[in-house]
Amino acid sequence: MKLPKPYYEKAGITIYHGDCREVLLGIKPNLLVTDPPYGVGLDYGTHDDSPEIYWEWFLPILEVLKSSAPLVMTHRQEAVKYIHGWDHLCVWNKPMAF
Repeated sequence: MKLPKPYYEKAGITIYHGDCREVLLGIKPNLLVTDPPYGVGLDYGTHDDSPEIYWEWFLPILEVLKSSAPLVMTHRQEAVKYIHGWDHLCVWNKPMAF
């Protein structure tokens, strides 16, 4: 797989902007940082990002992330019931999240 051009690259730090299911196939990361969800419920015209199906597409991505490198992820409290098998889990209680 051909990687996209890095969004940022300096002093050993590289940030890619892309679909993690594709980018992670071509790199060996030391750390992954993510802060989903992104724009859930917005009409992008190209895919369904509704709250009703969010977990259907996000949980398989979590498995890819979990098996790739240590992960730092912020999410809403509801996520705890979906996320299993992690060494450490920290939840930011953000009541106004979707």
